[in-house]
Parts: sequence; C-alpha cells; structure tokens
Amino acid sequence: MTADEAALPRLTAERWLLSALDTPSRARARDEWGAQGITLLPLGEAFSAVRLPLPLVLAVTGGTGPGGAVDAALAAVLRGAVICDVEGRRYYALVAPGTAAAEVGHALKDGVAHLGSGTYLGVPRCDRTSYSATTRASYWSVPPSASRLCDAAIVARMTTTAVSAMGTP
Repeated sequence: MTADEAALPRLTAERWLLSALDTPSRARARDEWGAQGITLLPLGEAFSAVRLPLPLVLAVTGGTGPGGAVDAALAAVLRGAVICDVEGRRYYALVAPGTAAAEVGHALKDGVAHLGSGTYLGVPRCDRTSYSATTRASYWSVPPSASRLCDAAIVARMTTTAVSAMGTP
C-alpha cells in the first residue's frame, strides 16, 4: 500500500467531518487542525454526539484510563466514531443527527447528554488516534471512517449498563 492509499480513508473522513460546515468555513477548520490539532464543528447536520463521562466509560469497559483497552472496548461495542476529551474527562460518541435524543433519552443522567443543533464540538485531526500522556490532547478513541456513526440505541444500552455497574440508581 502506498502512502497515498493509506491516507485515503483519513482524507475521506476529513471531508465527511467538514461537510458539517459551509464551504468558506472549511479552510478555517483545516487551518485549525494544522495549527492546533483540533477544530470546532457544529452538531446537528452531519452528526450529533452523546457525551459520556469518563467514570461511566471506565465502568462499562473495565479500563483504568484513556487509551489502549478502553479504546479497544469502545470500538468493539460502539463500532462508530468516538472522541476522547482527555482534559475534560469525557468521551463523545458520534451519532446520526436527530436520533440520539429519542434513543438515549432514558439514559440521560450521570453527566450523559445528547448534543445536537446549536452545539459545537471540539473535533481532533483525523490522524490523532491514540492517547498521549505527554500532550493529553483530545484524540479519536475510535477513529472516524466516512460517515461511520455509533448506533444511538447501542450507546443508550452501554450507558444503562455503565450506570448499573456503578451502582447509580
């Protein structure tokens, strides 16, 4: 596989993520990815997100912190794009716009929230795909592939399982 072939999935994912913006704003977002490694993208059009606090994610994955085992468990369970905000101690499962509010509604507690229209999310560059204890920068716990979103019903089940594992009523 050539370097160009290896870069194709990343470029396709970047184009899909940037589809959340109008054309003039795409250049700004690319510049921010280049300079800061992260950009703000609006939710509610191309995708929405479900915010998952770190303690809930650790309860359901059995992990001890961001990275390795937690990322592998989330990939196996959610099978869609997930961002880890290391400093914020949160994960964001990307879901189809408009579906998460209905699907996750019963699980919205303990810091879990549906984020849609009117909300912006800090989205890391597509090549930030592993945890760094040095930079503690946001990264893709489960890397994006063009329009591969988490199923909101699976996110809701995972959240309910985590709350149960934590012993939270």
